[in-house]
Amino acid sequence: AVKVPHEGVDRLFLEDCNTLSIVADNVVFWAPDLDFRNVVEDMRETLPRELDFRRERHALERAGEALRRHGNPCIVPRVHSDLVGQHVFVMEFIQATPIMDLAEPRFCEQHNIDKYVVLESLLEAFGIMAFKDGLFHADPHAGNIRLVVDPAAPGGARPVIFDWGLCKEFTDDERLGVAKVFHSMANFDVNGLFDVLGQLGFNFRPEIMSDDFRRELIEKARSIMKDTVSRATVKANVQADMVEYKDRLQRASQEKQSAKASHSPLYFLEELPKCVVAFMRMMQILRGMCVAIDAQGM
Repeated sequence: AVKVPHEGVDRLFLEDCNTLSIVADNVVFWAPDLDFRNVVEDMRETLPRELDFRRERHALERAGEALRRHGNPCIVPRVHSDLVGQHVFVMEFIQATPIMDLAEPRFCEQHNIDKYVVLESLLEAFGIMAFKDGLFHADPHAGNIRLVVDPAAPGGARPVIFDWGLCKEFTDDERLGVAKVFHSMANFDVNGLFDVLGQLGFNFRPEIMSDDFRRELIEKARSIMKDTVSRATVKANVQADMVEYKDRLQRASQEKQSAKASHSPLYFLEELPKCVVAFMRMMQILRGMCVAIDAQGM
């Protein structure tokens, strides 16, 4: 398989980042609790790296070796290292089907596939990358994850992870810190959670750091980490959350305290570490994929 960039894509990336910066500046002017400027700045730094295929080669080789070392069945295409340059990339061609085929009961029955076992292999792969190796694929949408039917593999199929242009690498401190976040949430360790968040670079507004706020935040964070549910349940939950959010904004408008009453997580933060932005994005994309496949309890 040969990969080359679209003509003029570097210019388009720069234009898109400039546009996003303007949008983010205007949004924060009108709604101070919705400050996405740090996220946009991270995109400005990371997106141009996608255009250097030498970095992608390094990511594929490192991730593939890490998954093989830990016995994970997911496939990372092998690279023809002598045929890689800044603007050309040659790798192993893999005939694979869309990962979303797992959402079709007929497909799973025809190939004797257990979608839950297959998705567990995929989620384990990202756990290995983030928490054991430190380098993880930061854009695992359905277009970048495909499927090879393999009766010998766990669940009857092996996920294939393509397009490693957008990656993130944790430092050892960040890798261990994010792991401690999950450990603290699982054990409802409020003090431990806020200690490690501070170490990671989260900076909360001091005026709202009450004990009640700490407990409320960990409860909200734990709710985000719950097992996946059906698509219908997700839709109903989103609609209910939007109704609640609009009610809060309306009450806030009457009280002239819109920012604080909105309870947006961005309002509570003075600084959001960039490493965590990429990890949270990766995690939510994978979660959304599981929901779209209708794999409950993941």
